Amino acid sequence: MIRNEQVRLIYENTVISAGVTVSVAAVLSYLQWDVISHAVVLGWLAYMLAVSLARLELWHLYRRFSHLQTIRAWDIQSLIGVGLAALGWSFAGIAFYPKDHLTNQLFLAFVLGGMMVGAASVLAARIPAFTVFIILTGLPTSLRLLIQTDNMHVAMGRLAILYTIVTLITAWRVHLTITSSLKLRFENQDLLASLQKSERRLELALFGADLGLWDWDIQFGKIYWDPHWAAMLGYEPAELTPALSTWEQLICPDDRPAVQLALREHLDGRRLFYESEHRMLTKSGEWKWVLSRGKVVARDSQSRPLRITGTHRDVTERRKTEDALRQSREALESRVEERTAELRTAVALLREEITERQRAEQERARIEGHLQNVQKLEAIGILARGVAHDFNNILTSIAGYTHLAIDDLPPKSPARDHLEQVAKAGERAADLVRRLLIFSRKDDESVRPFEISPVVLETLQLLRASIPSSIDFRQDIDPHCGYVPANPTLLYQIVMNLCTNAYQAMQGSTGCLHVSLAPIELDRPCPPAPVGLPDGPYVKLTVSDSGPGIPAEIADRIFDPFFTTRDVGRGTGLGLSVVHGVVSRCGGLVTFESLPGTGTSFYVYLPRVPADQVPEVLRPPEPCGTGQVLLVDDEESIVQLGSRMLQDLGYAVTAETSSLAAFELFKAKADRFDLLISDLTMPKMTGDELIGKVRKIRPDIPAILISGFHDEVSPADQAGGLDLTERVKKPFTRSDLAFAIQRVLDRRNAHRT
Repeated sequence: MIRNEQVRLIYENTVISAGVTVSVAAVLSYLQWDVISHAVVLGWLAYMLAVSLARLELWHLYRRFSHLQTIRAWDIQSLIGVGLAALGWSFAGIAFYPKDHLTNQLFLAFVLGGMMVGAASVLAARIPAFTVFIILTGLPTSLRLLIQTDNMHVAMGRLAILYTIVTLITAWRVHLTITSSLKLRFENQDLLASLQKSERRLELALFGADLGLWDWDIQFGKIYWDPHWAAMLGYEPAELTPALSTWEQLICPDDRPAVQLALREHLDGRRLFYESEHRMLTKSGEWKWVLSRGKVVARDSQSRPLRITGTHRDVTERRKTEDALRQSREALESRVEERTAELRTAVALLREEITERQRAEQERARIEGHLQNVQKLEAIGILARGVAHDFNNILTSIAGYTHLAIDDLPPKSPARDHLEQVAKAGERAADLVRRLLIFSRKDDESVRPFEISPVVLETLQLLRASIPSSIDFRQDIDPHCGYVPANPTLLYQIVMNLCTNAYQAMQGSTGCLHVSLAPIELDRPCPPAPVGLPDGPYVKLTVSDSGPGIPAEIADRIFDPFFTTRDVGRGTGLGLSVVHGVVSRCGGLVTFESLPGTGTSFYVYLPRVPADQVPEVLRPPEPCGTGQVLLVDDEESIVQLGSRMLQDLGYAVTAETSSLAAFELFKAKADRFDLLISDLTMPKMTGDELIGKVRKIRPDIPAILISGFHDEVSPADQAGGLDLTERVKKPFTRSDLAFAIQRVLDRRNAHRT
């Protein structure tokens, strides 16, 4: 009986096996077409198609004439068909192996491995079938890889042999599962026949006791209920689907969880009997109370339930009487509780109103103070922007001419070292300007998600050497803080400025500097989010010192730019103002706590962002080009610098220091110029006005706008040329100009096409 079923399963899977064989053979032929002889590919493909058709014909004969031959004969014929298919795949493992094409070798190994895995499932019913197929399919390719001389192919061959062995083991386990399932099915058939006789005798006894019988075969998922059980609910047995879901749907939804719990406790062996009193839906749509009792009558060797039998009894009338008595008692108790609850509610509402008013007054005072600080910092930021703009114009000339001079000197020139020091000083000055712009929150320095913990650790390592040994430097950095919207430079300024202020506050004495970083969830009311910060996930940076603390009279001024309590020459007064500007720009908040004599703690909250938003930027080589460029700037030094840079990039330059003169020149020779580069802030006619007038003559002229202000609205919005205008901020380098020209010219060319 078991062998008959095994052979039947093999033949039932023939259609799937043949279809997969033809499909995969076609795909493999297509993949190896360019590296294997076409005659070999076509011949092999024809062979595989013929074998698949023969197997399908054998399956057709089995379906029609299986009774004309012994099961052994059909088994042998099926094994021959499997062996022929396996020989075809074995041949593919040898003939389709391209010696010098690693990619096609991998394609071949992948296809043959997939066929072996498929055989482990569709041929697992018979040991000879899957053994022949897997060995013939996997062994030739494995041996071919092993005979290669390089280590990589030998390793691949070993892995292929291991894969073949594992597939054989997997197929063997599937075979054992199938065989065990078939044995169990035949055994249960005999058992069910015996149980049916007993059920008939039990039905007669239950009818006399006015009980409805139910019997749940857990193993096969079937439920039997006798006619009297169905009649309690107004049904005929044929009207009810013999399934557990039917029984569950008849139970009142309010009672269903308790019924399922009682049944589960008995099935798990935690209760001796199953007993539940619940409502069930009748055919007429009414609810009827039923007392259900049962017990597991069969368990397997591991005490898992196989079958449970029980009875139903109609207890509706008894429940109606009990409900009436309970409702009368509950109505009386409810009247007393309602009066008491009304009084308690009134008192609670009064207390809540008083508390809410007090909380609202406190919150309003905090918000008003916060707004005053913000307005004061914004006013000072306007001044900082003006100073930064003037510095940018000066630094553009200093940095630009310094780099040009360095390029003109030989590598070993003594003057080259001096000029490199000048360039470094210019970079430090540019960094000071950037810090002013960060404070004013008007810079355009890129902010992107990046992992915060490594940058903080690196900054603390650099800082440790500058902290006196008399200060105990402690750090507690959680490596799993995630990503924040900033960049390493900005975060470096935050950590460096806060730590510098902390250890300078303890100079001349011993003390402790503690830095911690950890993720935090702000969810009102606990933990309360600081004023101006929405609820959500954040990273909290804490910098604490044991210094003398911040006096209350200057606490409101510590974030003001240029405010410092140190001696002249020992501080710029920009540290905390830069921290405030950077944190605010990143969507976060910085607060502090300080008590005189006990120390100060600064808390920085930065919003966390998902790790998958981290961009990867690759800088291409500096591009060059040709064409005529009209350069306009009211600063003569910047005009000369820009001309030299553009000429180094291969462009011809016409320079003007007057925007009016530049417009007249363009109007007279509009077709001569390929690109307009203009400063933003110029007397008589600004750069955006110049671009607008020029585009009235030539709408397609690309333009680059240079500005010392980093937050101006792009003039392209006003001039109608958003796609043809780039912006470059001061101080700029030759590389900045080169990439800006490339971007705007690429957009101009794309617009033309």
